[in-house]
Amino acid sequence: MRNIFILIIALIFISCEQSEVHDKYQPILYNYILTNQTKSVIMPLHIGNRWIYQVSDFNSKGDLINSGYDTIYVVKDTLIGYERWFNVKWINYNNLRIITNTDIGLSDKYSICGGYSNNEVFYPAYYSSYLICKYENFRYLVPPPYNDTIGDFVTVSAYYWCDIESNKIINVNAGSYNCYQYTLWTEIICKYFNFANTIICRYYYTPDIGLIRFELYNYDSMYKVYDLISYKLYE
Repeated sequence: MRNIFILIIALIFISCEQSEVHDKYQPILYNYILTNQTKSVIMPLHIGNRWIYQVSDFNSKGDLINSGYDTIYVVKDTLIGYERWFNVKWINYNNLRIITNTDIGLSDKYSICGGYSNNEVFYPAYYSSYLICKYENFRYLVPPPYNDTIGDFVTVSAYYWCDIESNKIINVNAGSYNCYQYTLWTEIICKYFNFANTIICRYYYTPDIGLIRFELYNYDSMYKVYDLISYKLYE
C-alpha cells in the first residue's frame, strides 16, 4: 500500500513538471487582457497617450546620414469580442497597430504570423528565449554569397525569437531610464544553409512609461534609431 502511495505521488510530480515545460517552437499565448491598461504595464494605453521620438539614420559605417521625428499615438479603443484593444499609430509602421496589455505582456491582435495574437514584448519579463512567430514554407530572399549558387529565393522555415535583459540604463533626450531590453532575432532554416542570431531590432521599455528607444538592424548592423524626446500619458 505504501509503495502504491509513493508511485501515485511520483506520477503527480512528473505530470506537474511536464505541464510546466513549454515547447520552444510554439508561441506563448496570453490568457486574459488586463483591466487596468495604464498601471503595472509595459506600455500604458489610454486614448490620447503620445510619445515623440527623434529618428536617426546611419550608413553601414555608422555615420549619421539623416534625422527627423516620429510619434506613437493612441487613437482609440475598440471591443473585439469581449476584449478591449487599442488602435495605435506606431513608429516605423504604415498602418495602425491593434495592441493591448495582457497577463504576459504587450500583444498584437493582427500580426502577420496569422492565427493568433502574437506577443512581442513580455512583461513581467520571461528570461528564456521565446518564440514570437514562425513561418513554414516561407519564400526567403537569399543573401550574398548564397544567391550566386542557389538563386534569389528559396523556401525556408523562419523563426522569430526574443531575448530579454533587465536593468539597462538608457539615456535619451527625455532623460535617463532603467529599461528592459528586448532583442528580436531570426533563425532561418533550409536545406542549403542555416542562419541564427541575426538581429532584427531592439526595444527598450520602462514599465508604466512605455517605449524609450527602438533600434533597427540590417544583418546585425544598426541603421535606424528612435530616441524618446517627450511623452504625455493619461489615466
